[in-house]
Amino acid sequence: MDAGHSHHCGNRLSGANGNRMRIVLVSPSLSAGGAERVISIMANYWAERNHNVTVLTISSIDGDFYRLSPDVARIGLDVRWNSRNVWAALRNNWTRLRRLRMAINACHAEIVVSFVDQNNILVLLALLGNRVPVIVSERIDPRHHDPGEVWRWLRRLFYPMAAAVVVQTERVRHGWALDFLPSERVHVIANPLRSLPAPRPADSADKTILAVGRLGPQKGFDLLLQAFRDLTGVTRRCHQNGFRFHHALHPAGNRDGQLLRHRTRRRGRGRGGALRGEQHVEPHARGRPGPAGHLPHRAHDRRLRRL
Repeated sequence: MDAGHSHHCGNRLSGANGNRMRIVLVSPSLSAGGAERVISIMANYWAERNHNVTVLTISSIDGDFYRLSPDVARIGLDVRWNSRNVWAALRNNWTRLRRLRMAINACHAEIVVSFVDQNNILVLLALLGNRVPVIVSERIDPRHHDPGEVWRWLRRLFYPMAAAVVVQTERVRHGWALDFLPSERVHVIANPLRSLPAPRPADSADKTILAVGRLGPQKGFDLLLQAFRDLTGVTRRCHQNGFRFHHALHPAGNRDGQLLRHRTRRRGRGRGGALRGEQHVEPHARGRPGPAGHLPHRAHDRRLRRL
């Protein structure tokens, strides 16, 4: 196993009063993404409160983007391989299940929190027969994201075994989760927001409209650019008032991602657009924040079309 801050799971034991817990957070990776951001915030928060926290990922630690507290144990299993056929997929997943179970057991976890659909299923499978409670978290609207027929079937089969299932909105709870899960196990918890320091004065006259996310079809950045392109009057007024449009995007390596990158560059040309790529940015390092909007994925493209 790879290890980050520690070569082992955290070694603080639960106190006699039971206030300290051994918590294991499991994710495919700790790369630049929304679920990974939530994991880093939760891990650091619990570590600050003297809990024993381990972040465990299917991938290695080499691609880590988010910073963890030195008090958080970091383990990367490095078993995230591509499968060339169904037999390779079965073999690889069997290896992942064994390694997951061994690592979680080695941490003497009192509770496991898992993120992202396929990873959630692997964790539930790996811990069959183990009494440690598992909380699984859906970080997307499953009605607009298809993991494939097999994974859909496995999710409906194994999610009822979780101690709790966390979704992000009431619509997902009522429109999806309650179709196959008991209501007492489904909880709505929105993404956390950190308190930010007071903004520093802007160091330039530039004003920025910032779009952040993975450059993939689901996120709908091409629709956002198309909306700005179609609203020529709005775009012109933005430029007249000194606004520039930037994308802080995590690149998608597949063909769809490459196509979107080409479209993004073409549509942003001549309108103050720029692709910034993956970046670590301190809060408000570029000046005072302005109004912000949230368009999480392509499922909301009708809002853009109504502008």
